[in-house]
Amino acid sequence: MKLDEFNTFIQPQRHPKLTDFCTNLTTITQHDVDHAPYYPEAINTFQKWLGNYDNYLFCSWGEYDKQQFEQDCAFHSLPYPITSPHLNIKKQFSKTQKVRKRQGMAGALKLAKIPHTGSHHRGIDDANNMIKLMPYVMGRVFIDSQKKFSK
Repeated sequence: MKLDEFNTFIQPQRHPKLTDFCTNLTTITQHDVDHAPYYPEAINTFQKWLGNYDNYLFCSWGEYDKQQFEQDCAFHSLPYPITSPHLNIKKQFSKTQKVRKRQGMAGALKLAKIPHTGSHHRGIDDANNMIKLMPYVMGRVFIDSQKKFSK
């Protein structure tokens, strides 16, 4: 299996100036987005990258990322760029690990005793942390049963 990644910033059009909250949350700077492509160009590059793969599954921690793609495509009058099904791995983690409360990604990493790396809420870092959780999401590894119901 080949591991690969795609990463780009997108120059915002509706709110071109990043807020301090956004920068603090993601570590993305105004300079990063000021020199980035606009959404149509970024999506075109993303689709070309996806074209390298015949069989893939779009996964995200929750539904937010899928909904954001749909919203941004609608705003730019572009077709939705992902042809694969979507798997909400937050929901799948709870199901396979028999955790009552759906965990945020940081909580799931903590339950699995996996250190968080990178900046939380920065796309590429979140994706790499989700990869570390995949054995738990797929039910190949299980968390300690005593930790399942802790807050």
